[in-house]
Amino acid sequence: MLVSTALRRLQAIQSGAGSELSFVGLLSLAQLISWGALYYTFAVVSVPIERDLGWDKATVNGAWSTGLLITGLAAFPVGMLLDRLGGRIIMTGGTLVGAGCLLLWSSMERLSMLYVVCIGLGIAMSGSLYEAGFTVLTRRFPMSYRDQISRMTLVGGLAPTVFVPISAWFVAWQGWRATLLMLAIFLLAVCLPVHALGLREQSKDLEGKTQSHGAATSTAALKRALLHPSFWALLVTFSIHSTIASVVVFHIMPLLQERGFSELTITFAYSLIGPAQVGSRIALLATGRYFSMETIGIVTVSALPVSLLLLLVIPQIAIAPALVLVLYGTANGLITILRGTAIPDLIGSEGYGSINGTITLVARMGAAAAPIAVAIGWDKFGGYEPIVWILFVLALIGAASYGVAIYAANGMKAEAQSRQR
Repeated sequence: MLVSTALRRLQAIQSGAGSELSFVGLLSLAQLISWGALYYTFAVVSVPIERDLGWDKATVNGAWSTGLLITGLAAFPVGMLLDRLGGRIIMTGGTLVGAGCLLLWSSMERLSMLYVVCIGLGIAMSGSLYEAGFTVLTRRFPMSYRDQISRMTLVGGLAPTVFVPISAWFVAWQGWRATLLMLAIFLLAVCLPVHALGLREQSKDLEGKTQSHGAATSTAALKRALLHPSFWALLVTFSIHSTIASVVVFHIMPLLQERGFSELTITFAYSLIGPAQVGSRIALLATGRYFSMETIGIVTVSALPVSLLLLLVIPQIAIAPALVLVLYGTANGLITILRGTAIPDLIGSEGYGSINGTITLVARMGAAAAPIAVAIGWDKFGGYEPIVWILFVLALIGAASYGVAIYAANGMKAEAQSRQR
């Protein structure tokens, strides 16, 4: 009964009868599950896999790093396909590939198979997580994509809070193989019908265009974007952010330990990043209409260097790491939304998938290289402090680049308006 009701609701949305909130709500639910099943799973099952199969940590983590690298490399071609084929085909395919990889993972015995699984998951993530969702929402809601992206990332940001404890409990109860099987079932039971039945191929203003026309439009839009100063400024901003975010994920705990903070203090502070991200998105939904996205963007990108500066100068008191990571989490939560809205705001929504895919490709390369580069730097400098100063300077450059993107976009808009007079 529940399944048939859900299917009727999805079919109503596909035909245009469903409400805006229903569509975004279902897509957000699929994002929550996709992030939980595809991205956060590794953190939960990696140690049990090492223990049960006798593999060392570096080898197992190397497989996951390979998968993340593939996600970055796939960003551009997947973005092109999103422009040409629409979100329904790509996100349905990503869900099927992801579920298949989880099923294969649950029966894995050989190390080579782990690498195959992680490569497959990298492809699945590129076609089913935020970047694909941003493209769908931007095309379907050309007048309200900012609010819809905020809603989707608000729900998606709860993935670690929801799925990490559930998966950890299930691993303790039934083991990691059964956990992977359960997550695959989640993808097939919820995400697959949402993507296959709930996603309309194109927004109303794009209906009727052929795939060949979409391909030509996507290519032309990307070529125009490459000549737009705002494109290169956004590429710098988001690449720097991805690099710093990757460093925080892998190095913030040993960094704070080096500063002399206790493990309990560090763990508590780290646990506040997720709630800070979600809280910042709720605040944006509640108050965003009172501020321009330019103002919100400048404040957001400025918060990142401020948090790094605080990390350098904070006294050794118990509350200090929490203050730093709450500020970082707030900035990180809002920058995720900026990643989805800045391109249509400053460059244009045409060819969104290709343009976003190009920026994501470069950003993911930085994120993949950063943890290793910082580890090498730590060994060379004998500590984290010089590295944090370097990251602080990079964050300042990223904030300045976002200002350049706004300035260039406004200048080009003013020039276009003067030509029309």
